[in-house]
Amino acid sequence: PQGNVRGVRTAREELEADLVLCADGSPARFSRDESPRYGIRTLMGWWKGTQLPTDATMMVWDRKLDGYYAWAFPEPDGVTNIGLTIPEGSPHASRLKDLFQELLDEHFLPHMKGAEQLGKWMGHPAVLSTRVGAISESRAMSIGEAARLVMPATVEGIGFALESGGAVARFVHRHFDPARGLTPLQQRRYR
Repeated sequence: PQGNVRGVRTAREELEADLVLCADGSPARFSRDESPRYGIRTLMGWWKGTQLPTDATMMVWDRKLDGYYAWAFPEPDGVTNIGLTIPEGSPHASRLKDLFQELLDEHFLPHMKGAEQLGKWMGHPAVLSTRVGAISESRAMSIGEAARLVMPATVEGIGFALESGGAVARFVHRHFDPARGLTPLQQRRYR
């Protein structure tokens, strides 16, 4: 939609706001950023009682992942998170569950004898870009993955989400004027 942001429309009501912070993750439904981007798919699961190290992360680069990787990292209480990332355009991305099982069998099986799977496998898309584009307007600012702040090499976005959340809070506190919004110079400075 074009025009100035004045609030948010939900399924039940319209909420007027002086400033809208867009933090809707990878979908970035409110983004007006036209910069080139590409999608990454992930799939992961959790296991308790693996024989993987409890103090180190394991990363595996496999040709089937087209330049991306599989991982295993420890979480609290003896839980291990194992997953993969792959470009959404890869021919193997269309068979994500089968590919994940193949990678588990090939790279992690010796470490999983007797381990208990916790819950179902889960995945999420990520959208990557090599530049930060239009992430602010007079009365709207994007943070985290909504601003395309994702590490292209590792597809990590949580650190950027936390950092950009703090940055937008400081910026708004110092520069935002509810009567006039953000000036074009302030919008560029935030970017």
